[in-house]
Amino acid sequence: MTKHLGKDTPIATIGDVERWQIELTEKRKLRNTLDSEIPLLEKKIEAARFLSDGALLDRVIISESPEPDDGNENMGEAAIRILQGHRALSHQEIITELRKIDRFQAMLDKNPGYYYTMISRLTKRGDVAKRRKKLCLPKNEAPSEGNPESAPKATVER
Repeated sequence: MTKHLGKDTPIATIGDVERWQIELTEKRKLRNTLDSEIPLLEKKIEAARFLSDGALLDRVIISESPEPDDGNENMGEAAIRILQGHRALSHQEIITELRKIDRFQAMLDKNPGYYYTMISRLTKRGDVAKRRKKLCLPKNEAPSEGNPESAPKATVER
């Protein structure tokens, strides 16, 4: 049984359909196996979080979907998104997360130094702050009244 789209182009053969059925069966078995393993892994992570009071997991980046890639997000916006929800991350941790997105993987492979240029620009703009050897989002706090050094300097017009 072969249906043809045109004169010589078959849509599917019996062999194709059989191969697809076998592949579907294998994928369903794999899904069932993974569905049984996921709750066990979630229990292990929850136990680690409980035993370490969350300190252990501060160093681990947990991203549900590393790639909400609609094609419009640039690398700087992605770095800021990655930093959200974390106290501070090292350059290597941010690069690792960026490499999970195919488009940024290609950019970083082509020009590895671009990452540091991008971070420099974000730092100058005030979108990212450096804390020792790590990066974090800046604190959006108003200067306290008791600390005059943190208050903005007044300009005097003459």
